[in-house]
Amino acid sequence: MTEAATRILVVDDNPVNVRILTRSLQKAGYEVSEAYDGFRAVDIATEVLPDVILLDIMMPGRNGLEVCSILKAQPSTSHIPIIFVTAQSDPEEVVKAFTAGGSDYVSKPLRPAEILARVSVQVRLRKAEQELVSRNEMSENLATELAKTNEELALLSRVDPLTKLLNRRAWGEAANQEYDRARRNNTEYGIIMMDVDYFKRFNDTLGHQAGDECLKKVAAAVTTASRTMDIIGRYGGEEFVILIPEADLGGAHIVAERIRTAIWELSIEHPGSEVDTVVTASLGVASGDGSVPLNRTISQADDAMYVSKKKGRNLVSTSQDTFEPPEKKCIQPSTTRKSAVGENSTGAKVLLVCANQADATRFEQDIASECGQVFRVSSDDAVLKRAMDHNPNVIVIVDSSPQVNSTKCIRSLKRNAVTNNMPIVVIAEDVDVDNKQSLIDAGADECLTQECTKETIARCIRLLYRVDRVQLDLLESYQWRGEHSRSLNLLVDLCDVLASNSNLEEALQRIAVTAAELACCRRISIMLPDAERKYLRIVESIGISDEVIEKTKIPMGSAVAGKVYETGSTKHTEPDTQAISVDQYHGTKVFASIPLICVPIGFESRIVGVLNLTDRADDKPFTDQESEYVELFCKISGSAIHGILSEMSRDEARDSIMLGLAKLAEHRDTDTGKHLDRVTQYCQMLAEELAKSKKYESQIDEAFMADLERAVPLHDIGKVAIPDSILLKPGKLNEAELSVMKTHAEMGTATIRSIIESAPGVTFLEMAAEVANFHHEWFDGNGYPCGLRGQSIPLAARIATVADVYDALTTKRVYKDAFTHERSSAIITELSGTQFDPDVIEAFLGRENDFATLAHELADDDPCESKTVTHGLTDQPALIEQE
Repeated sequence: MTEAATRILVVDDNPVNVRILTRSLQKAGYEVSEAYDGFRAVDIATEVLPDVILLDIMMPGRNGLEVCSILKAQPSTSHIPIIFVTAQSDPEEVVKAFTAGGSDYVSKPLRPAEILARVSVQVRLRKAEQELVSRNEMSENLATELAKTNEELALLSRVDPLTKLLNRRAWGEAANQEYDRARRNNTEYGIIMMDVDYFKRFNDTLGHQAGDECLKKVAAAVTTASRTMDIIGRYGGEEFVILIPEADLGGAHIVAERIRTAIWELSIEHPGSEVDTVVTASLGVASGDGSVPLNRTISQADDAMYVSKKKGRNLVSTSQDTFEPPEKKCIQPSTTRKSAVGENSTGAKVLLVCANQADATRFEQDIASECGQVFRVSSDDAVLKRAMDHNPNVIVIVDSSPQVNSTKCIRSLKRNAVTNNMPIVVIAEDVDVDNKQSLIDAGADECLTQECTKETIARCIRLLYRVDRVQLDLLESYQWRGEHSRSLNLLVDLCDVLASNSNLEEALQRIAVTAAELACCRRISIMLPDAERKYLRIVESIGISDEVIEKTKIPMGSAVAGKVYETGSTKHTEPDTQAISVDQYHGTKVFASIPLICVPIGFESRIVGVLNLTDRADDKPFTDQESEYVELFCKISGSAIHGILSEMSRDEARDSIMLGLAKLAEHRDTDTGKHLDRVTQYCQMLAEELAKSKKYESQIDEAFMADLERAVPLHDIGKVAIPDSILLKPGKLNEAELSVMKTHAEMGTATIRSIIESAPGVTFLEMAAEVANFHHEWFDGNGYPCGLRGQSIPLAARIATVADVYDALTTKRVYKDAFTHERSSAIITELSGTQFDPDVIEAFLGRENDFATLAHELADDDPCESKTVTHGLTDQPALIEQE
């Protein structure tokens, strides 16, 4: 709203007064409407909706007080400021005017300058109110969006997404409330700890998708078997916890037995269980009242659950059993810190700019008596410095001497980022329309004449001070809400990214970047324990050199990070404390500056690492709100890292099991323990050589090489099922024996396929199945088991067959002695195009010297020598067929 568009309604039964006011207001740039009685005034105000009303109190028929009461009662006109114009100065009349809803008053005879000043103040206040309403609407919209985000985040923070039960933290809060109630009412409660039996084997056997479905069904069964008032939560992994209100040990035992039966009756097949053919659970029960801490009762229930496991599982035990499990260390969650309450505001601070001593004394006394503290400066050159030093709420410039140039002062203040929003009042001898407009354009908020009363000055300062405080509070609110929204958005984005990411390196990089943005820090380090879990090492960082990363090694329980990891508690180091370093461990500082916050990555007792944040952009300490965000961030990150590490551990375990089976097959077939290593490396050489040609460069990439390295050791896994009488026979196999030997390809494939069904999408297993099934196929179609030929044989199988035969020829077996490399190479080359792919043979010839070197370096105890072969050297296809 600009003054050119401001509408003023003048109401007076005296046409002369109306004409005087109209002329002055129009000259100042306002649009004016006129009314000569109270009835017409209400009609025009309702129709025009003026921005300010100048209303005479004493009018016939309907006086000004009645008009004001009517307008304030109407929603459309209630907000319009009303300035009463009265010839009476009786205090009681003034009180009546303000009681009716008036915003200000002026006395007759009319003084146009004073009228304009008062109207200007009301117009500016009205403008500020409209801006505040608009900003409040924006704030409400933002608050609605934030509330929605908070609800979603609150749901994520309280409910386990898989089972839809309370998560551990939320269950703890609900349990503490029930514990307090039991203590007040002197009643008992029960605690049930439950663990699904052999659940890791369930996952390893049937896959994690099946495991997730199992946990969902178990959670539903627990809910159905429990009472409505019982508090059920997922304690972690396959563990559940239930609090039974108003129940003794016997009552809680009945509920536990009902839960155990409900889970058993689900009849979920569990091929890896040693208890039953279906999924079962072991439960422990304890009871307590207000006389012992809740944690002790939970611990007793946990111990009772171990009794059930000790006795054979699928049982319910109570805390009265005597078995004492190994001591468990409980790490309590960190307490939530609350933000400090804002400071109380005091009176306005006013900077008075005045060179004339008499004027300065007058205005200083007037302002000090009405508003608050006054600071004075006597020249415009010193205005900016004093304003920055004292940070006044309002600046009053008295333009009455050459030493003070109002326009110069205003422009100097408005050019500075610190002072450009400070309200400015100019008091001048002459405030005509042009002069006032030039001062407003320069940046002044109000212009008064030197004849104005101290009440007018005080009222103007108070109004500007109020507007300034409202704007400042609103700005601070927006800043807080903006920061709150920014932090929540970062956390939500991080959740989205981590939910779809199974690569540890990429996840750690994203966590480090998000931590830097969230905490506004330039130096970030994520520490995880090493393989022996003796030291913490930096695995991802921002702002830390490679040399420091390489040297940093924090012993568990030592320095800040080591203690945070063991205790699970956040550590703050503020600027007034001693700087932190780990010089004693690696000779250099990890943390460049303080404040520092060191936060455990993880949740409850599952701490997977430590996040260190330092070198803040503004060097300010971490607020309680910021610390809470960082701790929530570390819980989210810890859950993701724990999941990725668990998946990596499962993959490594699966690979180790598969390799162990392959080694078992190998040891049954030969006395050598290096056959798998040699064949794997031979295959790698052949693939590398083939990748150099345009024919295979797009097919043989890094993923192909990685899968090949893990797949080749499984090529003869089916030989585990071949009887020793055939597998270890020193002579040539007969037709019946050879038929049995050939089944190892299909048996190996079936074994690997059964694993693929529980772990779909594992590419190296798909390749391993192809290699196991087809590495005895011949290029001309005369191989087994399917009689494939040419390019229809998978590439990995065509590579593996050459590597396997070369190793068989150059290695001593129970039915033959070893061939020299030269003889073996000649045999393989001769069979190019019949048994072997010519492209693979060409690759073999390109790396022939490397084959010979590796065969020598990884030779078994009985090295390759040229000996007489018991099978007959001329029967090469038969020899190779037996291999």
